[in-house]
Amino acid sequence: MTPPDYDKYRAQFAWHVVETEHCVFHVDASLAEDVDIAEIINDAPARHAKIAALLKFDLNGIYGEKIHYWFFSRKILSLLGIDPGKKPFSTGQLTNAGIDYVVANDRWNNHVQHVFHEEVHQLVMRETGEAPALLNEGIAVYVESMVFHGKDEFRHLCAKTWKKHMKKDRLSQLIANEFFWSKYGKWPVYTLGAAVVHYLIETHGIDTLKDVCKATDYDDTQFCRLMEAKLGTTVDDLQRKITGFYR
Repeated sequence: MTPPDYDKYRAQFAWHVVETEHCVFHVDASLAEDVDIAEIINDAPARHAKIAALLKFDLNGIYGEKIHYWFFSRKILSLLGIDPGKKPFSTGQLTNAGIDYVVANDRWNNHVQHVFHEEVHQLVMRETGEAPALLNEGIAVYVESMVFHGKDEFRHLCAKTWKKHMKKDRLSQLIANEFFWSKYGKWPVYTLGAAVVHYLIETHGIDTLKDVCKATDYDDTQFCRLMEAKLGTTVDDLQRKITGFYR
């Protein structure tokens, strides 16, 4: 899946810049008076603290460099060739420039959870580096689900999704980025990744998960073997154990 190129059009926008102790918010000038965005800016430290608490991160280290946000108007969607339609729409991503985000046909406050998802990516990137997609997206969904929906609802969703979609040998396939993204939009791959993350944290501990993430990178073609070495089991056996965990 090729991500949209926000960098290509960034210079075409006039930016209203709000700098806080740990962040720099670049807000499209047309959105400078948006009260929802002001609230999102003010609440950023609290959101970061929730992420750090769940993943046992030290924010002092993460805040070594300020976190940059880029809040675009819907104009960016036309430039990127994205049609938001008429229903509430939002999209964003983490890039080298920071967190890019845009909302269309709705108030920004209705999309705080999605901004939060990208914030998880940003803090994880700084703490452990970027793991392959299964864990990378899984961690983000794990944290946002625990914060916005609670553990019981999240575990129920994981169990239901895992039971429906995880056929024999499927975990070994999903570990590969190419296969993971080929199923995006067809299977609930983000939730399946979150189910793996939840299992690892509950059975092996958060430190083991972080060790795995630190030992790999997004394009690691040997990630399957790394997982097996770190967890002391085969990936196929790991899938069986996760299946048992969600029964």
